[in-house]
Amino acid sequence: MHILSAIVLLSSCVGLITATCPAFEYMPAINLPLHAGDWYIHGLINENPISSACIKVSLSSNAWGSFPVSARGTVTGRNTTNLEEYTEEYDVRVPGISIPGRWTVDVDGEQYEYAILHTDYVEYSLTATCPLSTNSTKSVEVQFASRTNERPMPMAEIEILMAKIKDSYGVTGTFKRVLQSAISC
Repeated sequence: MHILSAIVLLSSCVGLITATCPAFEYMPAINLPLHAGDWYIHGLINENPISSACIKVSLSSNAWGSFPVSARGTVTGRNTTNLEEYTEEYDVRVPGISIPGRWTVDVDGEQYEYAILHTDYVEYSLTATCPLSTNSTKSVEVQFASRTNERPMPMAEIEILMAKIKDSYGVTGTFKRVLQSAISC
C-alpha cells in the first residue's frame, strides 16, 4: 500500500474513537464537503522512508449530508525508486458518528482512525491516521498537505504543529519532506 493506503484518503473524515491511537484533538464542527477535493502531501511524520513523490489525494462523494457516507478516493504519485507513476482508487465508507467529530474510516475493508487536526480548508491541512489493528503509536502517521503542489505549509507553521503533536500526543519523529512541484510532478 502506498503511504498507508494513500494516507487513508486524506480528506475522508475526523476524530478518533478508541484508545488504540493517541487521543487526538480533532477539529470541531468540521465541514467535510469543504475539506474534500484535492490535497497534495508535502511532508510526513512516520516510521517508514519516503518512497513516493508527487502524492495527491482526492476525495469526492455525492452524498455528504447523510450517513453512512460513501466516497471515492483516488491517490496518484510517483515511485521514487523507479519513477513510475501510480494511481490507486479506493472506496471509502464513513459509517457514522458515535460522538460528534469522532469517526472511523473504512478503506477497502480495513479500519483506520483518522483525525483532521488542523485545516483552513483553503490552503493547508494537518491530519493523522492510525490503523485500528495495533496499539502502537509507532504506527501513527501525520500528514502535512496543501491545496497546491507549489505552496507547501510554511516551515514555521510545521515546527509549531510538530511541537504540539509531540507535546500533546507523544508522537515523535522527523518531518520528512515529500517532493512536490509543478515541474517534477
